Amino acid sequence: MKVLTLGVAASLLAALACGGDGGNSGTGPERVLVATVTVTPALDTVVPGQTLQLSASVRSSRGDAIEGRGITWTSTSNAIATVSSSGLVTGVGEGAVTIVASVDGVPGSSAITARFPFPNGAGSYSISGTFNTDPSTFSGTVTLVQASRLAGALTGSATGTLLSSDGSRNTVTGLTSAAIDEDGDVSFILGTPAGTSEWSFAGRLMGDSITGTHILRINASLFSGSWQGTRTGPLAEFGKAPRATR
Repeated sequence: MKVLTLGVAASLLAALACGGDGGNSGTGPERVLVATVTVTPALDTVVPGQTLQLSASVRSSRGDAIEGRGITWTSTSNAIATVSSSGLVTGVGEGAVTIVASVDGVPGSSAITARFPFPNGAGSYSISGTFNTDPSTFSGTVTLVQASRLAGALTGSATGTLLSSDGSRNTVTGLTSAAIDEDGDVSFILGTPAGTSEWSFAGRLMGDSITGTHILRINASLFSGSWQGTRTGPLAEFGKAPRATR
């Protein structure tokens, strides 16, 4: 009986030495806390209809990388851009949006601008202008069609009527070499099919208004001045002429 008691005591001492649970505490390694989430790129642009891949770097307070944690991706405006569970951003509309990556409640973000590379220059414009050294004036209509805002080529039609100082009227029709660049600078040439007269226009589109300069060539004579245009018709669907207003 005395030997049995000593054996039980020895077993108890061994268990206490191992933590009191037979050698298995069950607590496991301590979970490392997330300190920062960095999204790359932090600033970028996406074209509506196209995609952009983001990535997130997760680190501890010591700067060590933390792997294997779940990342939750969200967009502040799905009307501008959406984001998938893997961080793939898809442009939807135009504007500014913030894409957020969260890990264990710690956020990181990327500022995304969704926009087309070229402004929308399509529409019907009522134009008018004057000349620098002549009292003559002019007015007319320009219709611009833009096939895609991924490029700056424009097509369309135009008619300009010149009212000379002596009361006579001269009309120039036709539209060639029309284009718009990334900054909204519009240019086109208005001239007759025979090419006896040519009118070159250049201006900056701001909202629904264009202001700029023009040069009218009638045979060998050149006349320069300023002009302005106002978009009077609704914006066209790409590749189609503007809808008629009621």
